[in-house]
Parts: sequence; C-alpha cells; structure tokens
Amino acid sequence: FPSWFTASPLNLIRLARLRERHPDDLVVVEFRHRSWADPQRLPQLLELLQEARLSLCAVDEPQLGSGSFPTLLDVTDRRLVAVRFHGRNRQAWYRGGASSADRFDYLYSEDELREWVDPIRRLTEEAGEVQLLFNNNRADYAVVNGLQLAHLLGLEYPSPGLPLTEVAEPRLPYSEERTR
Repeated sequence: FPSWFTASPLNLIRLARLRERHPDDLVVVEFRHRSWADPQRLPQLLELLQEARLSLCAVDEPQLGSGSFPTLLDVTDRRLVAVRFHGRNRQAWYRGGASSADRFDYLYSEDELREWVDPIRRLTEEAGEVQLLFNNNRADYAVVNGLQLAHLLGLEYPSPGLPLTEVAEPRLPYSEERTR
C-alpha cells in the first residue's frame, strides 16, 4: 500500500475485504505508513491479517518519518512470508526531486546482510515459503546482494559465472559510473 494508506477505520475494512477479492490467492501486504505499527493498533492488525490469511511483508528500509514502516517479522500466514529489501539510502529517501532510482540506490554491505541470516532462518522454520525480494534496483545491486545473501544463508544458486568476490565487488553509485 502507498504511504498515504493510513490505518483508518475505512482502510481496515478495505484490508479485511482483500481476502474476499482474492479468495484463492496468496496475498502479501506491505505497509508504507507508520500508523499501521502503532503499539495500540498493531495487535488488532496482526489478528486481522492472521484471520484473513494475509501475509505481512517485512521491510528493510530507512526509518524516517511517518512514510516508513518498521521491520516486523510476524508470520501472519504460514504459507508464505516475504521480506523486501529497499536499501538504506537515508539521504535520498525523502529528498525533494529524488527519483525512485535515487531512493533505491543502495548496495548492502555484507555485515548488513549478515544481520538478516538468523531472522530469515527463523522465518523458514515458521513458514512454508520465504521470498526475499531486493528492491535496491540501481545497476546490478539487487542481483549482487541477492547472491551475497544466498551465500551467507548457505543456499545453492545458479553460478553467475564469476567468483562471488568479483560479482559482489563494491561499486560506485550508478550515476558516478556513468560520468566516468
């Protein structure tokens, strides 16, 4: 949902009706407004998601203002869990004139990805399927970070044809590469 989709009574009804509109689908819900995580509202939200069999998407993003959502690892539908990695580009997150490409211009470090290893392993014990989605879509950052995280998790994956150390070599931001 977009950042203007706040936790209002009407939007709670809309959320509850998602299952009616998608009776046979796996549905993942990603919130972009902090009001959904209000401590007084969160237990009701999690209960609604569980009852409606809607999966709460965990997000990794800068925690800035009301237009961000904290990282919550609650499994609300045991069939599927999704984690979206948006990057941590705090400087461009709300910068006026910044494009979507600027906002997601972020290459995770290995240490930042390592922070996710134990939580992801826990999620795999609680859910039938866990999808890890990288939205840091500048240049090849999503692919590089996906391969790095797969390696840290000990997962088998198709070889990119290069040693991981060469694929995951730190790069200049895309805009700087183009000007050289």
